[in-house]
Amino acid sequence: MRFLVVEDDEVVAEVLRQMLEDLGHEVVGTAGSATLAYGMIEALRPDALLVDVELDGIGSGIDVASYGYVRWGIRSIFVSGHIDGWLMKEMAAVRPYAFIAKPFMPEKLADTVKRIA
Repeated sequence: MRFLVVEDDEVVAEVLRQMLEDLGHEVVGTAGSATLAYGMIEALRPDALLVDVELDGIGSGIDVASYGYVRWGIRSIFVSGHIDGWLMKEMAAVRPYAFIAKPFMPEKLADTVKRIA
C-alpha cells in the first residue's frame, strides 16, 4: 500500500514513515501542512493517508482527509492526541480506516495497517 504521511512534526513524520516502511509499505511522501498535502495528493495519488488531525498553518488534517476522500476516494488513518466522539462523528463521512490516539505503541499502528492492507 502507498501512503502519504501528513504530520507537521518532522520527527514524528519520520518515525511514522519508518514504521510504515518497516511494515512493507511505500511512503510516497510526507507533508507538514494541509497546503502541501493537497498538492502531494494530486501529484502522487497515494492509496491511503496517515493524517495528524491538528496541523500548523491554514487547514487541518480533517480538511486534508476530506479533500483526499471527496476528490479521489482516498481513505485515512487519523493520528491525534485529541480523539473524541465529536471527531469520530465529524469524520464518518470520509470513511476513515481508523483513529489512533497519541501516544501509541508501534503495535497499534501495525495492527491497524495490517487490517486495511
